[in-house]
Amino acid sequence: MRSHEETTLVSGAATAGNVVYSYTIPEGRPQQLLFGQVLLTTDATVANRRVVVGMYDAAGTLIFDSHAGAVVTASLASQHMELMQGVYRETALVNGTLQIPIPLDWIFQPSYTIRVSVSAGVAGDSHSSKLVFAAR
Repeated sequence: MRSHEETTLVSGAATAGNVVYSYTIPEGRPQQLLFGQVLLTTDATVANRRVVVGMYDAAGTLIFDSHAGAVVTASLASQHMELMQGVYRETALVNGTLQIPIPLDWIFQPSYTIRVSVSAGVAGDSHSSKLVFAAR
């Protein structure tokens, strides 16, 4: 995690496709997710994958999740998922990229968690995340 003034860059190292990456907002001020990127690399296992980004409260209850309108097939080796405010759900890959819409004011309270997961992900897949938050 790297901070500059009021923004924080959270980097999730490469994680197996069947493992959830999570980041819990530290005590202090709420944080707004401004944007992010997930790099998904698939193995040869035939299955459709979907990157899902979710907000969970301190008790682990899902409050909201978002994903693109298209899946990534195993034949596509490395794809970028861009988490962006104010975009529509994409239904097709464009130059190896899918945009995942996030709310304009997606604010996480302290002790809330953001989770990045891969639906139908397998151990041979991997995903890494870069998320940028701003203190609110």
